Amino acid sequence: MSNGSLRRVGKCPLCLRDNISLCRSHFFPAAAFKIIREETVRQGYKNPNPAVMNSRALFQSSMQMTAYLLCNSCEQRVSAGGENWVLKNCWRGRTFLLKSALNAAFPEESHRDVRIYWASKIPAIDRSALAYFAASMFWRASAYDWWDGATKSPINLGPYAEDLRQYLLGLTNFPKNCSLTIVLPDTNIEAEKLVQFIPSARRFANCRLYMLHFLGIQFLLFAGKMFPAEYREMDFVHGNENPIMVTSRFEQWMSLDLVHRYGKKRLSEIAKRIRF
Repeated sequence: MSNGSLRRVGKCPLCLRDNISLCRSHFFPAAAFKIIREETVRQGYKNPNPAVMNSRALFQSSMQMTAYLLCNSCEQRVSAGGENWVLKNCWRGRTFLLKSALNAAFPEESHRDVRIYWASKIPAIDRSALAYFAASMFWRASAYDWWDGATKSPINLGPYAEDLRQYLLGLTNFPKNCSLTIVLPDTNIEAEKLVQFIPSARRFANCRLYMLHFLGIQFLLFAGKMFPAEYREMDFVHGNENPIMVTSRFEQWMSLDLVHRYGKKRLSEIAKRIRF
């Protein structure tokens, strides 16, 4: 996630220590960037560069989003807390260990296009790592503008930024007014996984909904005191037995997210520029 040879002195926004050496951090983990590039080459695409999707545009680029953000201790905390496990178990082209672990288990609920698994019953799944990684990605997105460093952050977590910061430091539990839902595709959707997504945000059911697609895993963070109680059933952190959803509507939901970000006409126009 960082290049230890490139540092600056400043204030770490996670531990809040000032006048400390800061690492050059990646928003989208460098290892994840490598996974995408290697897979595009293996599949024979002419352009190996990932498609990058932020709040303003969709394009292909070899440039990685970096910033002098965290101190070395916080870099290591974030990596060990969840990033290392997720990178090992996310979609990696020929393997998708998290999905394989679910496929080997028995779903607790099964509907026409959705299956629900209880992660608490699947020893291969590190529940704390999944929750920590999701929190770290949303928090980092709110802590800095990862595209040009000069404008506002991609998302605004409001008071929940501080709640998540304290959780990431191990000072508190996962915020009670935040609900995390984890969704995986029922089938292998290659094109979706070859994109770097910056988290997006919108209003939903009297709360804020933050969304992140990361190499085959969709993280949905609902934040707000008025969050509907019925949605708590799919809360990975606070819900019963840490549920994970697998659905054949994954691609449809992702498409709706993209339409909401850009609008149908603009999405169609910018998608034409992508040339794998």
